[in-house]
This record gives sequence, structure tokens and C-alpha cells, in this order.
Amino acid sequence: MTRTVEMRWGLEPSEQQRGPRFLVRDDSPYIERHGRCLIPATALPLTDRQGDKWIVTLEDAEAIFCFAGIWQHAKDTWPDAYAAVTVPAYPDLKFIKRRHIAILPHGFWTEWLAGAAASSILTPLPRRSLKVVPE
Repeated sequence: MTRTVEMRWGLEPSEQQRGPRFLVRDDSPYIERHGRCLIPATALPLTDRQGDKWIVTLEDAEAIFCFAGIWQHAKDTWPDAYAAVTVPAYPDLKFIKRRHIAILPHGFWTEWLAGAAASSILTPLPRRSLKVVPE
């Protein structure tokens, strides 16, 4: 049976942070300390350093994908919450950003949720796997 839980975008901030943690690096210890989740998507909007906006999809335009995410149970001061995991830019996106949210094609969803090593799953997609168009 599947249970639906409403979650807040952004993990509870640490003492050093002013606001919620929306993004977590792929090499962060947060990944091992929190549950894993999938954030469904059909596109990834990005803004480059010059302020130009881009829309990123899988080259197979019909493909739905998920972002790698982590989540934490509610605490007295913070609700159930999640954040996206970031990785070094894939070859198709290096001209836009140095890092971006990790895209998980369908074949990796089960492994991610089962807790497989992040370094073995969050690998760059091959060049020309993504379609990048101006917004």
C-alpha cells in the first residue's frame, strides 16, 4: 500500500544557515543520513550566469524522469521535508552551470531508493542525452 505524505521543499536549516536547505551536494553526508526520494519532472529550468533561461529535457521528449532527492521526518520545529541532490554539470549543461540537480532516468529509480552508493548512480548522462533549448 502506498502512503502519500505532504512534504515541504527545503530541509531544516542547520545552525550555520539562515534558511532551508533546498539543494544537497552528491558528496554530502546528508545523503547517507536521510531517506531517499524521487522528485518527478518533465523538465529542468536553468538560468545561466548571464541571466539567460534554459529548459532541459531528456532527448526522448516523451520520457519522464526524476531528480534524486533526500527527505527527513518532521521534527517539533520543522515538517516532513525534502531537498534535491546536485552533481557536477553533465556534458550537455556545462555551458550553463557548474552544478545542477541530478537527473535520474527511469532505470535508476529503484537503485536510488534502495540506497545504492550515490557515486554509482549519480553519474553524468552521456553527451547528447539532454535537449537544451532557450526558454
